[in-house]
Amino acid sequence: VAFDEEAIEHHRPEMIWALLDAPPDTASALGLDQAELAAAAEKLRSGDAETARKLMTDNVLQEVMLVGDPGTVGARLKELHDTYKPASIGLALLQPNLQAGIDDAVKAFSFMADGLVNS
Repeated sequence: VAFDEEAIEHHRPEMIWALLDAPPDTASALGLDQAELAAAAEKLRSGDAETARKLMTDNVLQEVMLVGDPGTVGARLKELHDTYKPASIGLALLQPNLQAGIDDAVKAFSFMADGLVNS
């Protein structure tokens, strides 16, 4: 999860790895093919993040990463909970300031919890 624009943009190209690790149907459903992803990943390994950055449009990014302010992330967590009914939830905080990321995660979980109580 990334709560601010700096963290989102910093990690955007790296999310190509999530698509490469996912079943091929996942990328296909997002309009991407494995060869395209592999080529972007190879460029990323070489230090050129631009191709991966372009493939990771906002729509694609939102399928592999939780992004936005705590309210947006909390609402998305609630949607994911309602859809998949997980027994647990873990977040990787991709933030330059860990304390700010923790504070935002607490707020996001609070928004999520409010939705669970009221549903």
